[in-house]
Amino acid sequence: MNDLITIVVPVYNVEKYLPHTLESICGQTYTNLQILLIDDGSTDDSLAVCHKWARQDNRIQVYEQENQGVARTRNKGIQLAIGKYVMFLDADDYLDANALEIYYEAMENVQAQGCFIRFKICSDCLSTEAGIIHEYQGIYSGLDLLNRFVDNNENFLYACNAMWQRKFLLENNIRFKNAKIGEGGLFILEGLLKAERVIYSNFAGYYYMINATSTSKGKNALQESAIGQIK
Repeated sequence: MNDLITIVVPVYNVEKYLPHTLESICGQTYTNLQILLIDDGSTDDSLAVCHKWARQDNRIQVYEQENQGVARTRNKGIQLAIGKYVMFLDADDYLDANALEIYYEAMENVQAQGCFIRFKICSDCLSTEAGIIHEYQGIYSGLDLLNRFVDNNENFLYACNAMWQRKFLLENNIRFKNAKIGEGGLFILEGLLKAERVIYSNFAGYYYMINATSTSKGKNALQESAIGQIK
């Protein structure tokens, strides 16, 4: 089995970080990829970086649009995706070289609708801290995993450390809401509430960058209010 995986990367003014991100995607041990770079009206040289990498790797597809925000950009990625599985990667984040292979094998082994791995929060590659503190290795209903996250007050409302069945997203009309903050958290909540089977891996292979240009990163602004509503 070697199913296609779609990686959706919204791009906006990240010329400094994008090459490292693309290096980590293109260098994956799992190679059957559709890599969607969607430039959301960047005013720096991000688009030029996208086209440069697309000339070097024919798995990369570049799309341009006027600035619409990350939610609509990710939704465009869902629309353009043709892979069996879909993952969203921020344009300044990066992956361990075998991360997609681990995602894929976990999803296939149990026919999960979603797969989560642990992630590390990084500050300009100088320091890291665990994004998920506890270990949850196993198979769950989406609601069960959600409750475990909430009970342990985990930082879980991030859109980017999960891989989803594209069919599951389409059939359940799961999309990013055009919210001012927390659009990723709303997406994760909806996915977990609707998923019958998800798998969690303790493998910490996603690096979530906090940098000077980040406007919506750090501890998710939706976290405390969402946890209060669930409880």
